[in-house]
Amino acid sequence: MLTGLAVAFYSKLALMVTSTGVSQGLLGQEWLQSVSLAVALSSVVASVVNKRARGTVHRLSHAMPDHAPDALHPSEVPVEAEEVDTVVFGMGRVGLVTYQQLIEDLPAQPDGAVPPVLGVDNDADKVEHLVSLGLNVIEGDATDTDFWERLGAGHVRTAVLAMPEPGASLTVLDWIDHHEFAGEVLAVARYRDEAREMKERGVDVVINIYEGVGKALAHAAEDRWPSTSSTPEPVVGRVPCR
Repeated sequence: MLTGLAVAFYSKLALMVTSTGVSQGLLGQEWLQSVSLAVALSSVVASVVNKRARGTVHRLSHAMPDHAPDALHPSEVPVEAEEVDTVVFGMGRVGLVTYQQLIEDLPAQPDGAVPPVLGVDNDADKVEHLVSLGLNVIEGDATDTDFWERLGAGHVRTAVLAMPEPGASLTVLDWIDHHEFAGEVLAVARYRDEAREMKERGVDVVINIYEGVGKALAHAAEDRWPSTSSTPEPVVGRVPCR
């Protein structure tokens, strides 16, 4: 349906074909005027309809008949998240470290118990590799309507947005707002304007990767200074690099 809404209007190609037909005498001059008007009007209609495309799909999807879980495609099966209280979106380097630290901070879990942390990534090969390592990770695109229909996130208390693509976290925020997520939202930003917009939209914690690394290095350097002096002592015996 989204594809249909995207292409269901007269394009400039139709105007070019009509213009060629008129110039070759295959069509009358009135055709060019009619198609020009149709292209302009359909563009206006398309711009209005496509702004509400996802909402329209969401409403119509509830009118479709339900199917038993065992009859669904694997990518459509609902995600069981009753025991999950933290979801990490994006299992790249930052997301993976976040996931591992959350697991390490948990109290001892019984053997075979599903950890209350869930990782989500849209890279099937990466997900398969992480699952083989024993991580609780599923394949999913947090910017896709269907994913939020599959994810029963009613018990989730914290959402961590660690996607590497610029702007992806902001798109996920749209869906978090749409589904009225009541938990805390933590996000990683790479640019100041992105971090500023996240804060304006109510994200509880925003961490700028580059600023965070710089502060960590500064704190590490300060920790190595002698406590009796506010400035570092010169290092003896090292040849300065030229």
